[in-house]
Amino acid sequence: MDSLNFSLLLLLISPALILALHIITSRTARYFNQPVSAQKLALVCILLGNLPLGLLEWFLVLRYLDLAGQLWGAVYCILTYNAIGHVYFHLFNMTETSIRVRLLREIDAQGQTINEVIDRYNPSNSVGVRLQRLQDIGVVKQAGDRYFLQSRWLYYVGLVCRAWGVLLGFSEKIMDISLQLKKNHGTLIIQYQWLKEILPHAPTLGLQ
Repeated sequence: MDSLNFSLLLLLISPALILALHIITSRTARYFNQPVSAQKLALVCILLGNLPLGLLEWFLVLRYLDLAGQLWGAVYCILTYNAIGHVYFHLFNMTETSIRVRLLREIDAQGQTINEVIDRYNPSNSVGVRLQRLQDIGVVKQAGDRYFLQSRWLYYVGLVCRAWGVLLGFSEKIMDISLQLKKNHGTLIIQYQWLKEILPHAPTLGLQ
């Protein structure tokens, strides 16, 4: 097997490496009763996976190449591995946060009446859960009755996703993803204007 195919094989099995790290760290945190955000733990495992995969790529493939091959090979491996990690994170995140996936699991387990579904997944509960998750991963912080951005990286990701949707021609009203930044002091505002169009009686929430 030539070096290129061997490098591709290592990248192909990298999801198994991420999964192994994820299992070990998750079970260790649970064993020691350490409260850790599931999303943050997944991100940490993906980032940590760069080290063992990089070492394997170096000792098994890259060190046998010339300088240019080592440079471009390293760039290719880093970009490809982290793209795979990005996919892994979103697949995992979907199992944790997707209402549709959770609803299907609950219906399969014991069935649900429409009132049970509405009570469990009403907008107020959903907003509270999402804000708590944002706090858990250090994106927002609460000070009194206000929420402030603590880190902007996810906000900028959201701007990129919004621009992507606009380029694809999605409705501005639907793409107006309820989280808006008040740039003068960084207050996070939740407005649910799009939800009002879908559910006329849904509340409008302002956390400022």
